[in-house]
Amino acid sequence: MNTTFSKYVVSGNDFILCDNRDQSYDHVTESEWEMLCHRKFKIGADGVLLVEKPSVDPSLPVTSPPQFKMRYLNSDGKEVSMCGNGARAILCYFIYECLDPKEFLSLTHSPFEVHFQTQKGFYSGFVEISKNYQISSMNVSLKMTELYDWNRFQFLEIQELTSAPKLTPQLYVNTGVPHMVFELEENVLPLKDLAVKTIGSAVRHHERFQSSGGTNANFYQFNTREKKYYLRTFERGVEDETLACGTGAVATALAIIKQKGLEILKPKKIHDSWVGELALVVPGGELKIEFHFHSHSFSFSHEGIVGENFFHGIYLKGPVHRVYRGNLW
Repeated sequence: MNTTFSKYVVSGNDFILCDNRDQSYDHVTESEWEMLCHRKFKIGADGVLLVEKPSVDPSLPVTSPPQFKMRYLNSDGKEVSMCGNGARAILCYFIYECLDPKEFLSLTHSPFEVHFQTQKGFYSGFVEISKNYQISSMNVSLKMTELYDWNRFQFLEIQELTSAPKLTPQLYVNTGVPHMVFELEENVLPLKDLAVKTIGSAVRHHERFQSSGGTNANFYQFNTREKKYYLRTFERGVEDETLACGTGAVATALAIIKQKGLEILKPKKIHDSWVGELALVVPGGELKIEFHFHSHSFSFSHEGIVGENFFHGIYLKGPVHRVYRGNLW
């Protein structure tokens, strides 16, 4: 029975990765996965990523068939639908550790595009192929495809969620998993001093969000001296602040665009499209979100951005690191 695993780190998020295409890990229980994620007694991780065989309904209009299915378990052992940084880790893992050696060595162009499915959607990403086919740190770009539930919970309705009235609610959106985004103005309190665990937990467990299983909570601040945006995130399932959150970074970038406009991206015209990027500093490093759009004029409404498919590409970018490999038992 296969019991090997790899440990990957992405901007401070760490994951246990396993190849479950032969169902070797189906017997592992929720409580056992939770224990494996425990930092004092076992490997320690923010979550578990499983590569599985794709299961696509033939009636679905899928243009590019997925090469694998991603299953993600939070550190409490419970499965959730998506993890942005986890998806970037599993893309790298699939290319470097799951492909047949002959197929892997036949990869001649970089970055290499990979298609996969999650619990609720279909994604694609690009993985850098090293010249010597060795992995230590690779750049991986994930195309985000799930954006819905725009402003499902109105801003005025959530003012009472926390005892910190200095926080300004900016956006609620589902970027694969639900996120609530708050701004903390610089003249109020440094972001590093915000009680993210206490306030984030209050937001995450509030009754208003229970219809969606609770929400993740994001808190951002612009540092005028450094000219940088800083972000801290409380993640449900982990039930604590994490060093980074990819889907939370995308949600926060959308909130900043809503507030500041597209010029914050410093877009450039490339062929028939505009391309811009926003960098967010998180405790684990830096996450970059790249936006592709046709028009340079837009507005937000209750449903989100006016105009169907305004962004024809949103990419979560950055390096992925493999730390080590081992055996679970």
